[in-house]
Amino acid sequence: MFIKIKVCLVTLVLTQYLVGYRRIIVPRRSNEFQKLIFVLYRQLFKKATVKESMFLQDKDTGSNTEVDITINYEINGKPAIIGVECTAMKRKADILWYRAMVKKHEDLPLITKTVLVSKSGFTKQVYEKAKKNNVEVLTLEQAENFTWDNFVKKIQNGTLVHLEFSVVGCTVTLNKEEVNNHNIILNNSSEVVIGTNRRLKLVAFLNKVVKEEGVTKAILMEYPKIKGKTNSFEFSFIPLVKTQLITEDGTFVNLNEIKAIYTFKATESSKIHLNNTSHMGKGVAYASVENVINKGNHTKMLVVVNEQIFGEVKVNLVVPKNKGDDSILKMEILGKFHSMF
Repeated sequence: MFIKIKVCLVTLVLTQYLVGYRRIIVPRRSNEFQKLIFVLYRQLFKKATVKESMFLQDKDTGSNTEVDITINYEINGKPAIIGVECTAMKRKADILWYRAMVKKHEDLPLITKTVLVSKSGFTKQVYEKAKKNNVEVLTLEQAENFTWDNFVKKIQNGTLVHLEFSVVGCTVTLNKEEVNNHNIILNNSSEVVIGTNRRLKLVAFLNKVVKEEGVTKAILMEYPKIKGKTNSFEFSFIPLVKTQLITEDGTFVNLNEIKAIYTFKATESSKIHLNNTSHMGKGVAYASVENVINKGNHTKMLVVVNEQIFGEVKVNLVVPKNKGDDSILKMEILGKFHSMF
């Protein structure tokens, strides 16, 4: 959507939040710790295909065996797969779990390297064995980077807010010479054509516009000032792609400018208490938070904030759905270290 936008607050609401822009579907079979590692590895291995809860074929029985995470890539033009297994046990992962995972991967010929991740670390025996077997064993460690630690302190105790928008009014500016002798009525049945052939209901078009990143950001950045004072706003925009209104008699007329009024409902989470750790030398902060997106779903969402190369920060939100697989929503930190979406 290419539009020029001017936002005018009528009576509004927001605070420390995230703007989401893409969802990725993930299986529901995994646990929270596995989801955390999956999100991190998707960020770390950008040139590879990272999948969760994948099934690979056993070399002896031909049966399917589930692997927590697979990292698919190529070496000299040949496919290779890193198999990752995760455990969130409160005690350190011992030699029995280690041997079971290594044997499991030995029976899966597609796996070329094994990585084991334990939330609580490993016993000394596991570290010694893994070194000889060329198995990589990793864990979450205490964050020791001052810059990262200071950043996490700033975003600590923030909240997430989910906004649901509804169109309550709309006015349009048309070319006078195009509307002579035409009956112009705006209602729920009104339609527009975007470009040459994309036809939408006017209400659907306006709902799409308000979800665009630029509009959402403009509204959310004002949220701390207007929270609790209003739940409506007005904005106007000039379509940069040819957009036409279809009149009652079927004639197409160009839209020069559109002004719309929206109301919204804000659902805000409680304060988020981030666990501050590191993994593979990079800062990682994560927390569970109540589901403010899917009503009636009491399964908590998972917020993951992780450090990238050159200090860049990525934020992801794992959202359980009422039905089907979970999804990962990429987020962007806005304002004074507050998450908005």
